[in-house]
Amino acid sequence: MTSDDTPAKPACTDDLPDITPKQLLVMEKLERTKHVRKRPVILVVEDQAFSRKLLFNMLIGISETYLAADAHEGWQCYLDNYPDIVFLDIELNGLDGHALAKRIKRTAPDTFIAMVTGNNSIDDINAAKSNRVDGYIVKPYSKQKILQCIEKYQAIKKAIYSSGGKK
Repeated sequence: MTSDDTPAKPACTDDLPDITPKQLLVMEKLERTKHVRKRPVILVVEDQAFSRKLLFNMLIGISETYLAADAHEGWQCYLDNYPDIVFLDIELNGLDGHALAKRIKRTAPDTFIAMVTGNNSIDDINAAKSNRVDGYIVKPYSKQKILQCIEKYQAIKKAIYSSGGKK
């Protein structure tokens, strides 16, 4: 086995692949340049094609947007692009959005995650809180709600980098 195939972190209880040292290096490089991105990089993880396209269309022109249809594809896309913001559905085919949010926050706690879901149950809200997600948008949603999440992320980013800190 090459060093690129060796997991860099201990295995997690979900069935998502671990981060390889090569992926970790890419993420570290992207982290160093995140503050100079002209537009936010956004990942949308949504299993319903209509909802995925709707979100994508809302984000045209204001972000660099990547799409994924399930948690596994979302995790790979996350590792490849290290997005600023993840809009994440809860009910995905296979592994659910809560598990992916937990993995992302475990890997990069400062990633801004907003659950975009039809689920408004106390259990789902509590799970999102325990995973430290940054936003919770209930379907049906408007472009205004999505833009408010992006503005919240940008305000946090501005406060961190203007104070000389690093996210």
